[in-house]
Amino acid sequence: GFRSRGERRRLPAPPALEYFKLHESATFSMGVFRFPTSAVIPLHNHPHMTVMSKLLYGKLHVRSFDWVHDDVTGWSGGGTAPGAPRLARLVMDRELEAP
Repeated sequence: GFRSRGERRRLPAPPALEYFKLHESATFSMGVFRFPTSAVIPLHNHPHMTVMSKLLYGKLHVRSFDWVHDDVTGWSGGGTAPGAPRLARLVMDRELEAP
């Protein structure tokens, strides 16, 4: 069909990412993410957390970064202010496949 000049084509919504909580306490939380085919999550941070991941099935492209200088320490004027631009380095950029 024909579209008028001002009409924009809508892109399909990205597939929904699912999270299943397995455990949550004051000391740690554990859960399972299900990534549908072609799902993408935005670049984000996990301040004051250690993240451990295990691919259970399928393939997943991982691109992860870490701060060049980890100098945000409860910010009271020292180090980099929260939300300020910071230099990051690429840690991983490859496809993983489940065993």
